[in-house]
Amino acid sequence: MGYDKKHTKVLDSQTWYNILHEQYKTYRKHLDSFENGYFTRFIPRKDKLHILDIGAGDWRLFRFLKDHNYERYVAFDIAEKLLKNHPWKVEKIVWDAEKDLPFKDNSFDLAMSFFVLEHINNLKNLFYETYRILKPWATRIVGHFLQRREYTHMYKWDYFKVEQYKYTIDDIEDLANDAFFTTHIHNVYEWKVHLWYIISLEK
Repeated sequence: MGYDKKHTKVLDSQTWYNILHEQYKTYRKHLDSFENGYFTRFIPRKDKLHILDIGAGDWRLFRFLKDHNYERYVAFDIAEKLLKNHPWKVEKIVWDAEKDLPFKDNSFDLAMSFFVLEHINNLKNLFYETYRILKPWATRIVGHFLQRREYTHMYKWDYFKVEQYKYTIDDIEDLANDAFFTTHIHNVYEWKVHLWYIISLEK
């Protein structure tokens, strides 16, 4: 994994993550170095939660929640090969988050997405749809990394980049507020360097 090589192919996120599904564990360690379960302090303090993990990947967030007394856990991702690597017995749904979410109103207590928003073009619709499917007083947790340069990845001697949309924290806050969420932004530091945000949203 490296940064910004010229003349690299730009792939959509579905193609990108399906290509990398066998190597994702290595990339996951990179993401964990920033996160490491910090988000769990914002999870609703109740049992039998109904949880939606948007951009669930292979199981990176679930390992922090697998011992929680949840009633329903939906692992939701656009990359079917990556989702198949999820080793736990949870609901697995392959779906494009650009589309309306395939759930009824007021279905979940918690919706999460970490390092996902940069892959979504119609982000406004995703916020509105997430608000719709959350129960009253439910929580939405977003992890957003301050990635100033795009990653490139070599696979079979060819270089690829994934298509991304560069949202600022102000963009995300405005979209969340427009979708009627109450928004709280938490700065996260590593070695005194501001690297990313956790945004906790309340319906």
